[in-house]
Amino acid sequence: MFNLPTRNLAAETKFQQLLSLGMPSGDYAIFGSAPLWVYNITQELHDLDVIARGAAWEIAKTKGVLQPTKSNHGRELILFEGNIEISNKWITGEWNINELIDTSEIVQGVRLVNLEYIIREKLINHRERDKEDLKKIEEFISLNRLPIPLPSTVRPLWEEKI
Repeated sequence: MFNLPTRNLAAETKFQQLLSLGMPSGDYAIFGSAPLWVYNITQELHDLDVIARGAAWEIAKTKGVLQPTKSNHGRELILFEGNIEISNKWITGEWNINELIDTSEIVQGVRLVNLEYIIREKLINHRERDKEDLKKIEEFISLNRLPIPLPSTVRPLWEEKI
């Protein structure tokens, strides 16, 4: 959508592992902080949080042991020693994963949930790392002159005393 420079995903082990699962790309997307790493907004890639539906979810279920998500709003599998977490819902259960997947950006053949949704998720979570990420996202949007509206509630999050 924005045609921005990204990291080389084929060179990253976690993306190699994800692609080795053979899931159809139209049925999953990466959420969480990994898209920020792809766009060089953050420097660390801890894991890939993947939401899956349909054929991708059916394939994923054959790769490991299903367990309840941490939030108990769906099921998940943790693969490759924690490098990849695949779930059929997202944290609160309020997210429509079909919308998240259908509106995702395709980067080097991999779907990434749009920054607008990542901003909202970080506002909901309100963890220390989310506050830091929100500041970096705002800088990235400003630097690249992206037409992504930032909610007025973003700035107070990182201006709060820690």
